[in-house]
Parts: sequence; C-alpha cells; structure tokens
Amino acid sequence: MYYRTLQEGDADTEVAWVKPPGWQYFCWSLLSVRGVNPAVAPVAGALAPSHTVGNAFCTVASVAVPAAGVMVFCLGTVPDPEGGWPSWATSIGVPTTPGVAPEDDWRHLTATDKSGDKFFPYDTNPAFAVMARKYTSSGTTGTVTFPLAQGAPATFGMWAFLRAAPDAISTGDPITADASVAAGSSATDTSPHSVGAPITSFASVGPAFNPLHGYIQQTYRLSGRPVEASRVSWEAVTPAGSSVTVESSLNNGLTWDVCQSWKPIPRLLAEDTTTRTVLVRATLVRESAAGAKPKVKLKVRIGCRVTTDELIPSFYGPVDKTRTKITAGSSGGSGGSSGGEGAFASGGGMFGGAATVKVHATDPSRLIKAAKWEQPFTGTTGETYTELGRAMVLSRRPSQALFSQVSSGHVLDNSLVLWDPSQGGDPWTDIGGVYTAIGHERLYDVAGAFVSRPVPDPRRGPVVWDFDHTVRPCMIGVESELDTTQIVNGWIIKGESTTSTNPVNAYASNLDTASRYNAYDPPIGIGKRFEHKTFPLAKTAAQCFDIATGALNNSLGLANTARIGIVPHPGIATGDILRISSPETGVVGRFLVQGYELPDSPVERMKLTCSRQTVNA
Repeated sequence: MYYRTLQEGDADTEVAWVKPPGWQYFCWSLLSVRGVNPAVAPVAGALAPSHTVGNAFCTVASVAVPAAGVMVFCLGTVPDPEGGWPSWATSIGVPTTPGVAPEDDWRHLTATDKSGDKFFPYDTNPAFAVMARKYTSSGTTGTVTFPLAQGAPATFGMWAFLRAAPDAISTGDPITADASVAAGSSATDTSPHSVGAPITSFASVGPAFNPLHGYIQQTYRLSGRPVEASRVSWEAVTPAGSSVTVESSLNNGLTWDVCQSWKPIPRLLAEDTTTRTVLVRATLVRESAAGAKPKVKLKVRIGCRVTTDELIPSFYGPVDKTRTKITAGSSGGSGGSSGGEGAFASGGGMFGGAATVKVHATDPSRLIKAAKWEQPFTGTTGETYTELGRAMVLSRRPSQALFSQVSSGHVLDNSLVLWDPSQGGDPWTDIGGVYTAIGHERLYDVAGAFVSRPVPDPRRGPVVWDFDHTVRPCMIGVESELDTTQIVNGWIIKGESTTSTNPVNAYASNLDTASRYNAYDPPIGIGKRFEHKTFPLAKTAAQCFDIATGALNNSLGLANTARIGIVPHPGIATGDILRISSPETGVVGRFLVQGYELPDSPVERMKLTCSRQTVNA
C-alpha cells in the first residue's frame, strides 16, 4: 500500500504505477481519505482468500484490528492460470455480517463493473472490489465471507487499516485590541455627547483543527440521456446541539443548493441532457467534542431514459452455410394472371415481402473434423493423455488459443498411440477417444475455448438454477418422458492394450439410493442393468475405472427425460444441473441439461432437454 498525506497548497496530483515484468494481470484502486490520524501511519498486509470449486462464496481469514478506525479489504479474481476447470474469473459481492446493522457493516467503496453493489453472479470477467468497515475499538474482523460467482478463479487481496483522528479542540491566539478616543465636547447641559476617533483592533488567530465539522460526499455520473426524475432522501439522527445539512451541486461544487428530503434534486430538471455530474454532500456539525455525534443515511436516485442490453456469450464458431430467400409480401407486388405469381415488390417491412438470409454455424469442432490426418500422429512416452489431446487439437487447428483443461495423472507408456491417415479417421473423434480413455469429455464452450474435464457426476454437482412453479413461475411448459429400455446403471470396461497379456478391466455401477434407477434389487432399486465396452487405449485398471465412471455419469437419467420451456436464460448451458419443481407434471428433482434451443427473441421460449438424476431436492 502506498499513501501520501496531503498538505495545504499541495498541487502534486500525479500518480503512476508500472506493471511489474511478467505480470499478466494488474489491478489497483486509488482512494482519497479524510479524518485519518496524521500522527499514526496506516498499516497493511496480504489476504489469502479461500475458495472451493462450485461454491458461490469465498472466505478471508480473520485480520487483527489494532484500534478504533476503518479496515479496508481489497479483493480480486482472475482466471486460474493453472488451467483448471472451470477456470474463469468471477464477480465479487459485498460481504454481510450476521446480526450487524447494514449501516455498521461492510460498505462498498469501489469496484469493477458487475461487482460490489452491482454484484452479478454470472459475470466471468476479471474483477476487483474494495470494501470497508468501521470499528470502534481493537479486536478482529472475524472470518469474512464474500459472495462470489461459481467457478474456479484465482483470488488475491490485501487489507489496510486507517486509524481515525482523535477528537480535539484547538483555539486561536488571544485577540488584542488598541482603541483611541478623542476628548469629548458638550453642546448643551441637557444633551451631552462626545466624539471620538474610530476604534481599531488587531487580531491574531493560529491554525485550528476542528473535529466538530465533517461531511460525506457522493458523485453521480450521468450518461447524457434525458433525465426522467430524481430524488434525494435521508434519515438523520441529530442529538441536541448537532445538525445535518444536505446539499447538491450541478457544476462540480462551484455552487451548492440546499436539498429537502424526499424531494427532487434542485435545478436538475426533466429532459436535462447536458448535466453529466451531480454532487451530493451531507454536512454534519456538533457543538463540542464531548457532545453526541450526528448520523445520516443518505439515498440519491436519478432516473434517465435509457435501456441497456446485457450480452452473454451464447455461441462461438465459424459460419458454414448461408441461404438467401426472397418472398412476396401481402401487398406491394403486381398480381399474376390465371393464378400465376406476380412480380416481387422491392423492399418490404416487418410483415411485407423482403429478402431473408439464414446463417448456419457450428462450433470449431467442425474445423478439426474437416482437417483429416495427412500423416501419422504419434504420442510421446511419458506424455499425459491431456497433453496428447491438446497437441492433437493444435496439430489440426494451430490458431486455437483458449484451453480450459483438467489435468490427468494417466501417462502414455512405451507403447505409443498412433493414428494412421490411411484409416480415414475423424480427428475430432480420435481426440474424443483420447479423453474417453481417461474418463474425460471434450467440447468447445460458448467462448471458443477447448474444454476437457472429467465427466461430471450430476448427482453431486452444484445446482446452477432453481425453477419452481410457485416461487419462480418462469416455466412456460413441461413435458416428461420415461423409457425404461434405455436404463443403464452400470458399465464394465475392458482394455485391449497390445502390451498386456491379460486385458485389464474395471466396472462402475450406480449404488446411490437417492437415484431412481440404482443397481440394487427391488424395492430399493431396479436391479443390475449393465453394459460392456472395450477400449484399445486403456492400459491400466485405473484407466478402465475412470472410463466406466464417465460412461455411468453420462448415462444416468437418460431413461427419464424432460422438455421444459422457460423464459430465455442465456446463462444456462449444456452440462448445468437444475433443480426443477413442477408437481403437476411429476417433474421434481435434479436435472442435467443435455441440450437447449436459445431463441434470438426475448418473447420466444427457450427449450431445455434435461435428464432426471435423483429424486432428492
């Protein structure tokens, strides 16, 4: 932490930090602080935020509070540089302390977009937030919990403690006065008067520090769009001898107007498009250092005629097909004779005839599929399967820059993996075989990153969203289907490595009693319904078990599917786990999103295809 105490007449406002060599991310915050004890230097230290993948929060261990003052926490997130999944950064919210009034709890000071007071739990951009809390005595902060979006970001932070200035009263030097008066004269006996020279006085007062007067000030930036309405309100506690005055300024503090609570901001008129900055300050005054302090809770609202679209990534990939079609409108073209078609009208509106273009696109896997092997591809001894898959992707698509992979401990032995172009193999399928051999799945996400990860266990993963007909009535339609012929609750995997005299094997089965279709005999379950599969790339029993586990997770619930129409929610993606409650249709429990259709219009429904996982809520 760097700090500088401002002095009277200080004109040095330049602040510059240079990013250290090799740093990928660099965040800083500049704060101006009043009322700090000038005799005690601020102290600071590092924070070590703790976060577990899937949790919507992170915790910061307790920090010692040395005295009365303000504790400042600075917290940030960036994508996990180790490449774990999900490795994206997440936004940061304001912590709350149970049993503590909001005015005495942590306060938002500054933050990047969608963090702090504007916390948005689905933002995945690098974030930085600064919070502060006032303490009246020494002690500790206790463990502080910050709301955080689900993911696996790298977190960092620091704390700084500022001691408050003590109450004190300074007095000026004595005022001295010299006076001279001329001699008086009497005009009559009954009306005497005297005429003297002017009284002159000379006063000398030293500098004074006055702790009895303070203020808080907020700055509000306007977009330049028409102002629709404004309101300033406050709740004040003013003990005897104290006062609170609220003022506003539209010219950056050149002049101030006194505000009235629950009234519009003075001189900020409707349809104003020129005012870009509004300052609002509250001045607090008490009569003596021993007197009770006034308190104020200030709220300012300014409404502008503006709408914003929040864009969430929903697809990334190349366009592979377009189609142009011209249709006749209901009017505007000439009629044809004998039932024949007439001429097309030019142009066209929302309901009239016009040219339409349909664009079809696929994710980058199609580019890899099309780049057939031109020569044999061989793995390297000691290379992990994760590294082999990455190398195969880059060999087919060298421009691939984004990877989000979970590493695996399985490595290639001296029996190297070889793909021969004469086999006519599909590179995307071959890459999938590499990850299937270790129980992983591979895909492209909506940001264009190549993702490889263990096949998630949908029975135990975090729930992304709750859909409830009574609490959140945003489901438009629900349809459920059960096909018992598709039930698979166990997989037996056999490896056929050329280096193994006896093929290795392993199996995984569903023994979760909370699952509808576990492998226990009735009435607990439905009995064993196992499938066999052979994998030439599996060389160890551990690999076979990972493959069996991944296959089991992929097949759980496929016999019981549900098709759900919802209000468009671009934040939901394939592989997410939802909790759905629609007792009328019997669709109740945890569901895994197998696929979805996202419309390009907010008035159309989004269609989810889900599979049931468990009966537990």
